[in-house]
Amino acid sequence: MKIRRLKKEDIPELLNLRIEQQKEYHECLNEEEKHIIEYTRDYINENLDKDLFMFGVFKNNEIVAICGYNAVSYTHLRAHETLSD
Repeated sequence: MKIRRLKKEDIPELLNLRIEQQKEYHECLNEEEKHIIEYTRDYINENLDKDLFMFGVFKNNEIVAICGYNAVSYTHLRAHETLSD
């Protein structure tokens, strides 16, 4: 297995895995699936390597797991803290 930072050319495969994860979490996407796929694709395309950093675990040149994080501002974090009060 190999771990590496994901790039724009990984988006189609990454998108498939991410949608499968969302299906498991939401149990069933059905009519919303198309909207979620488009939103996820747009979000990843716009933010990968800007504020979104994703890594993939590859086995036989196929992504089998992903993880990622978003960089956010201190102001953004404080806003969440204020909302939770």
